[in-house]
Amino acid sequence: MEAFASSIGVSKASISKWEAGVAMPRRSQLEKIVAVTNGCVTPHDFLQFYYEAVR
Repeated sequence: MEAFASSIGVSKASISKWEAGVAMPRRSQLEKIVAVTNGCVTPHDFLQFYYEAVR
C-alpha cells in the first residue's frame, strides 16, 4: 500500500480512509489512480465502494 500511495502522492492514512468510506479521493487523485492502474481502477469503482461502505 505504501508504494501505491507514494505513486499517487498521498499517505497510507488517506488510502485507509478511502477504504473505510470515511473520505473520497479528489478528482486529481482519481486521475492518478486510473493512470497508475492502467484503467483497472476507475472513479466508478470508488463511488461504488464508498456508497457500500457508508450504508
